[in-house]
Amino acid sequence: MGSLTEKKPARPVTSSSVIVGQSFTLETDYATDNESTISIYSDNEKIQPPNQKDTEDNEDNEADSIEYADIDPNTLSLRKRIHYTFEYPKFSRLSFVYFTFQAIVIAVSVIAMLVGTYPRYWLQGAKSLTIIEIVSIAIFTADYLIRVSTSGRRWLRWMINPYSIIDIIAILPFYIELILSAFLSSSRLSSLLVLRVLRLLRILRIVKLGKQSETFPLVLKALKKSAGGFILLANIIAMLLTISSSAMFFAEQTIEKFDNETLTWYIESTNDISFFQSIPETFWWCFVTITTVGYGDTYPKSILGKVVGCLTMLCSLILLALPIIFIGTNFSQVVSEWHEEIEIKTYYKKKKEGTLKQEDVFAHKLRHMSQQVK
Repeated sequence: MGSLTEKKPARPVTSSSVIVGQSFTLETDYATDNESTISIYSDNEKIQPPNQKDTEDNEDNEADSIEYADIDPNTLSLRKRIHYTFEYPKFSRLSFVYFTFQAIVIAVSVIAMLVGTYPRYWLQGAKSLTIIEIVSIAIFTADYLIRVSTSGRRWLRWMINPYSIIDIIAILPFYIELILSAFLSSSRLSSLLVLRVLRLLRILRIVKLGKQSETFPLVLKALKKSAGGFILLANIIAMLLTISSSAMFFAEQTIEKFDNETLTWYIESTNDISFFQSIPETFWWCFVTITTVGYGDTYPKSILGKVVGCLTMLCSLILLALPIIFIGTNFSQVVSEWHEEIEIKTYYKKKKEGTLKQEDVFAHKLRHMSQQVK
């Protein structure tokens, strides 16, 4: 007689069901201390929790999407703790306090920069505004140097990050202006076009606030995902500008005359100068019209021109709606994925802490399968 193989008893199954063609099994694994932890998985795919790398050898290879708020600071080196404190608002209470302080400094410095554009402060700034500028630049510079010095082997990758580029652009104009002021007078310095551009770049400091927002990166991701929609939008606007502006220019000539001496188009009945002197100059009217702004500074006076204006407005409403809907859909999808990611992280966090409930398990799996169906 052949030997019989003893089968191990299957783990107790609490419930099972079939949803949208895939079966789900709710299993209860009993621990040695008689406490149970709930796990649920699909027969076709088993979701694995995100891996967390916190050893010194792998610290510099961590993904940017890691949940820094869940990292135990005691498992990291001193350099990493300093870097995360200055880089990620959710890393610790200290980092949250620091980012709140930095937000206040950014707001004060931006307000001071805006006030400094008043004519009475243009050549010679107020002493208080100068002090605010110096203190804020010192804080921004120290913040940048600390973060780049604690970025480790990824320092070059960190420096070419968009946020890091904005940080350096926001503080460089101050030092460039400081160097130029040593060689040029105040009047000569204020007349330099390059200096005016550099002063304008200081407004990028307000973009630093976006780093502290959880939703700001979603906007950037949605814009990147909607690149095709923006290309379509640009093509539609270019076609409307060219066709409508050309039609309006020639339509208005039905009531105009051209003066060969002044090289100007005039309205025959009133001798007023026409708003539409050329097709490129008509672009302004067309762009204001297709964006439904309608400043009213330029407008057609002939019957044929008014007909062209009506057709331009109707076409813009129809054609511009298509790419805008496409962009809006992408943004909604990005936000939905963000909420799903938060729910998944919350699920695994509860599972790790042992606070996972049965309804959390079913809700998590139903969300996962609804995404698969989509």
